[in-house]
Amino acid sequence: RLAELDEAGAEWPAAEAAWLRAAGVTHEARTAERALERAADVAHAQLHDDAAADALAWRTVESYPDEVAGGDALQLAIRIDEPRDWQALAARLAALYPRVVRFDVGDNVLFERGMLLSRHDHALEAVAVFDELADAYAHSSLRDDGLWRAAQLLRERGDFEGALRRLRRILSSRKDALITGSYNYLQLDDAQLLTGRIYLDDLHDPKRAAAAFELLADDYPESVLRDDALYDLARARREQNDVAAACRALARLLKQFPDGNRVRAARALQVELACT
Repeated sequence: RLAELDEAGAEWPAAEAAWLRAAGVTHEARTAERALERAADVAHAQLHDDAAADALAWRTVESYPDEVAGGDALQLAIRIDEPRDWQALAARLAALYPRVVRFDVGDNVLFERGMLLSRHDHALEAVAVFDELADAYAHSSLRDDGLWRAAQLLRERGDFEGALRRLRRILSSRKDALITGSYNYLQLDDAQLLTGRIYLDDLHDPKRAAAAFELLADDYPESVLRDDALYDLARARREQNDVAAACRALARLLKQFPDGNRVRAARALQVELACT
């Protein structure tokens, strides 16, 4: 409580010291971890002492790998260390993972390492890490985020089938959810839309693309991407030389989503197709 009061009063050196004292006297792992993480954040954001902040952040992750604040501390350590030497940071994350694989922070370590590699143009290494994450942590909230990023990286490299395999792993979770009613991954609709676009724009398979877009438009009632799906469905039908079906998709888009972000493009395509 004293540390919180010091923060409220912008007494930053006192706040850091109080957080460190709290970490030293508590017998609760969660309290100690939170105190260290807060001390690290104060050192970085308020005292601009990155050396202390970095040491405290890593101490948090390594000493309390099974507590919630470890993920925040890990992100702070990465923000500090990446500009200094990203390769040394990648090596440190790789060395840390076997020690925390069974703890709560294990999936965070894999995910952050994959993102680090992807930011520095090591796409295939990043994909391998994201695949490892998906295999090792089937119920992690980061599993599908990693698969999504792997799909994007593979598409950028022209490996369209590889991208589709990762997207199918994401979408398979939706099939399980329809049975259990327990799964709600926020990027399921993004994965469905990207699947259709890979079929349409990369593999030039408008039939499969249309099926993907129709599924998104019809079976994802809460998705904000349904207007995108209908517009892309119209594009797919045009590629199939089915102008009437393309026009129906555009008419449905304008009726259901009159204020959507695809209205202008839909009207332009109506004119191009001479829809009546």
